[in-house]
Amino acid sequence: MNILSYYNIRWNIETGYRYFKDLLGFDEYQLLSYKGIERFWCVQFLAYNYLECQRKDWEKDHPLTIGDVVRRIRKELSVNSSSTFMNRHWQTNL
Repeated sequence: MNILSYYNIRWNIETGYRYFKDLLGFDEYQLLSYKGIERFWCVQFLAYNYLECQRKDWEKDHPLTIGDVVRRIRKELSVNSSSTFMNRHWQTNL
């Protein structure tokens, strides 16, 4: 195995850490118990698998990263929550 193979493996690890810390906010946890650590890893596992399933569904036209999927979900949630807020506002003021 040459040095480029090691860097390729390490790149996947580093981008995974970045997604969990920066995009998903998993860097704010302080775990003191074994049970807490188990739960934290379960949540991370479920979150990553959900994002990976979404990535596979959405990547029909061009390749996507997990970061692309997170940004798309955030955008869709903000658009949906804004429209829901506006609908409620208009219904209560009629």
